[in-house]
Amino acid sequence: MCAARLDSKHGFMKQNRTLRTAGGAGQGGAYEGRAKTAFFWKIRRMLTRFLAAAFAAAVLIVPAAMAGCRKPAAAETSEEMPAEETQGADSPLQEGEDSAAAVGDAASMVEADGRLFFKYGNAIRCIDKESGQVETIRTFGEREFNQTFWVCGKNLYFDTNVDEAIASANLYGIHMLNLESGEELHLADLVAPPVAIYVSDDVLYVSGVEMNFIYQLDEEGKTTGELSPAETIYAKMPQGCRELYGKPLAYYVERCGYMPVQNDVCLVIADADGSHAREVPEATNTSAVIFGEGCFFVLLQDGNGTGRCWRYDAKTLERELWFESAQPVTLLQYRDGYLYYSANGGSRIVGEIHFYRLAGKGAKEEQVGRIYTEPGMLGAMDGRGNFFASGDAAYCQAIQTDGVYIARTEFGGETKLLEPALYESPLRALGRVEAELKSVPSEAAQGETVEIYAERLVLSGEGEAVYRMNLQMEERQHEVLAYGEELAKSPTVQASLTWLIGDVTYQSDSVFCIEAAGSEYTGGAHSAPFKEYFVFDRATGNRLGLSDLVDNSQEELQALAGAAFRALAEERNFAFESPEDLEHTVSDDVSFDSDFYLSEEGIVFYYPPYAIAPYSEGFPEAVVPYGALRLKDILQN
Repeated sequence: MCAARLDSKHGFMKQNRTLRTAGGAGQGGAYEGRAKTAFFWKIRRMLTRFLAAAFAAAVLIVPAAMAGCRKPAAAETSEEMPAEETQGADSPLQEGEDSAAAVGDAASMVEADGRLFFKYGNAIRCIDKESGQVETIRTFGEREFNQTFWVCGKNLYFDTNVDEAIASANLYGIHMLNLESGEELHLADLVAPPVAIYVSDDVLYVSGVEMNFIYQLDEEGKTTGELSPAETIYAKMPQGCRELYGKPLAYYVERCGYMPVQNDVCLVIADADGSHAREVPEATNTSAVIFGEGCFFVLLQDGNGTGRCWRYDAKTLERELWFESAQPVTLLQYRDGYLYYSANGGSRIVGEIHFYRLAGKGAKEEQVGRIYTEPGMLGAMDGRGNFFASGDAAYCQAIQTDGVYIARTEFGGETKLLEPALYESPLRALGRVEAELKSVPSEAAQGETVEIYAERLVLSGEGEAVYRMNLQMEERQHEVLAYGEELAKSPTVQASLTWLIGDVTYQSDSVFCIEAAGSEYTGGAHSAPFKEYFVFDRATGNRLGLSDLVDNSQEELQALAGAAFRALAEERNFAFESPEDLEHTVSDDVSFDSDFYLSEEGIVFYYPPYAIAPYSEGFPEAVVPYGALRLKDILQN
């Protein structure tokens, strides 16, 4: 099977050819192998997130794996819609409680000791509520994976695979970072990434899919040994029940004052000591549930697609209807008597999220936040936007043309962007991004549309060179839009095409290289991603190819690229072929027309999904260092 892509030299889609093994090529020069698929995954996550939101109205209001009644198997937990998404932050700290105790959710924010901790991108950060200053606490490297975290007192607890990945790819670790000294310790090993971490009363709870670990902590927050469930709150769990998916049982009992669990059929509510267990039969695995002090909320959907949110008294299970909605909504948080939720807007591609709070049955909802994606920033929203209500304000991501910030919105008041930015767009130094969105009636089904979204970079400045570069970007945008209209003839309902301006991978006084990536969906399990790079001569405005940049022969490039991909395959077995066969395949294929881009380290050759490796590998790529090449003056400068 081959993935379709938009050909960079013509205005139409072509199939990626299957490369055949050919004769070997000679090796020459130094090389370095590397795989950098971060942007592909960023775009893929963004696209699947928006497509899933669009389809939710026809299927479910929320995914089945959210905090309802059944803990799903590993296969049911999706990257695009994580199970903890409906696990909102619950009750605030009560008077007299330890101020070091934290509340919240790692999927949004965790509040502890006057600070809000959250994750955006590859880093855990925090906001000082008094000053509004944003600080980066822990940054994760390119090969580090982090799922969740928690804060207790002066310590940050989190998972990562980095230490154990050297010895085994199947081991993960729980780490502790002292927020005062900066000392980081590895506490324990895990066989799978956790779903949630919680610390309370010198006990560390780590929960995951069919996995629970409990550790005793000393006064410094370090582990001293593992505890059995019989020594903890799990011993009080009602017979025939198990923990909900999303947060450790201890969090709910301590924060909410009762014990929510699940049996094989539905949600079960017990007293804090596990007694008086009673079923909530209507709350099944298709329900979204969040929990607060003395009450909980269940979002149910009828056969017509209307969602109804019910508030339940945790003691009596009496319920009252708080609101109805015909559009997909997500329950986020219950705090200080207010229920917070979000509603999706915008198109299937360009998302818009509105955040609301509701004081009770029959009350009018109050909008407390909004996330709208600006052109050039379509893949910048992370998770559900880090929405969190605390005190007299709500916090969430704000996506601007120049970057991503956390916005603080006072209830009934003004919105302020907190500094520094979480992400600064590298495009702002070159110009601005403009976009066009089209909805074309589908020939496959009456009333359905094909959505097409295409961006272009508009470079700042004047002169012939700037005019020529802008003209080429505009022509490319029009080619994408024209091809997208052809998708209207596709038999697939809700087909879509997206073309995004991405990163600036290289720039100097002479040249710069920008990334553009897209995705075509015409049915099947997933969309077909494609991308290309624009290397421009600043002086002339010409788009440059390999022959404009190096004096090497094609045979020399073949040998260098083949060796680089072989090294990459030897480092991590990603390709369809053996490293030796892959080297021959790449060496035979590379030419001056091959896909490439410029990085700070060298010229990077890349292949689309399915060409030399499975779809899950994204765009495999390998870099040939500048030092191994004979560069022309435009790159030497």
